[in-house]
Amino acid sequence: MNKMFNSLAARLSLILIVVTVVFMAGFTIYLVRDRSEETDEMILRKGVSAARTGATVMERTLNGIIDDGLFSTGEVFDRTLAPISLPSAVISGYAGVSDQALSGVKKYHFATTLDSYLDNVVLEVEDQFLDDPQIGYAALVDANGYVPVINSRFSQRLTGDFARDLASNRMKRLFDDEVGLRAARNADQPYLKQVYRRDTGEVLWDISSPVFVKGRHWGSFRIGLSMDKAAEAIAALRWKVLLSMGLLLLVMVAATNRVTAFMMRPLQLLHRAVERMERGDLEEEEIARLTNTKGRDEVAGLSRVFARMAAEVKARETRLKEQVAELKIEIDHAKKAKQVEEITGTDYFQSLRQKAKEMRGDKSD
Repeated sequence: MNKMFNSLAARLSLILIVVTVVFMAGFTIYLVRDRSEETDEMILRKGVSAARTGATVMERTLNGIIDDGLFSTGEVFDRTLAPISLPSAVISGYAGVSDQALSGVKKYHFATTLDSYLDNVVLEVEDQFLDDPQIGYAALVDANGYVPVINSRFSQRLTGDFARDLASNRMKRLFDDEVGLRAARNADQPYLKQVYRRDTGEVLWDISSPVFVKGRHWGSFRIGLSMDKAAEAIAALRWKVLLSMGLLLLVMVAATNRVTAFMMRPLQLLHRAVERMERGDLEEEEIARLTNTKGRDEVAGLSRVFARMAAEVKARETRLKEQVAELKIEIDHAKKAKQVEEITGTDYFQSLRQKAKEMRGDKSD
């Protein structure tokens, strides 16, 4: 491991990868946050559009009732609530339920002048909004929070099962909690967004838009956007962004590693050549390869300069070897001459030489 990180290419690649990871992580965090906020804004715009569309449709419906002479303006604005008693079978089914819990049930089933008529006119319109899975409810409410008609899924027959009835039968109820009253009585703002914690445990965005009849504030149209669905949409978007950025990061890391290796290859060749020259076994082919290095960058220039230097060193080395060989021959000749001189210069050699002359002289005589 330490040997690997002694490599300049490995260290450079690691630094580039770390910088890339840090940059990509920061950009991913920013992108996820930005896309989450954008998704929130998109969901809000959708809720506002639905609420204002519903309010417009309800205004036309209520104004049309008056214009067609079906009900007078006074009857449309009559908010008198007539309690409807719950069947005894249902009441007996609620035995054992706390008084606090039952207090919610007692808000059910109020009749008004308009509710029976609106059952046949408004229900279908309200149900169409629930085609969007993010919308949990869509309902017209008067200024006191009374809901004459609510979606079919919340208008189921009472069974006497308290938990089931609480979730599936919310028709003709007076929603006079804080959120409900603020939504119902808002006449100044084009829409109102609130966090609504239903008595069933759900948490939603309640978006309402005021409804005006003959120029007077009648109530509002409320849309419930599921925060769970919104959270799921944001989570799905977050994972999609993270997965995309993760794949992009892997590609960039791989590309960085390959590009670094490619860019460092001339330097690695130069490094190997320097090591071989140090050992004295640099070949002519390597010098020629370095001489032909392409490019105008510093490494390419250094490779060509080193090749020229190596060629000159090799040439000087060759000449030096030749000179050494010649010098050795001369030294050998001089040494032999000296050895001969040393031999011939001895008294013994001279006496032998003299005897040899004398013997040649005798023969000649």
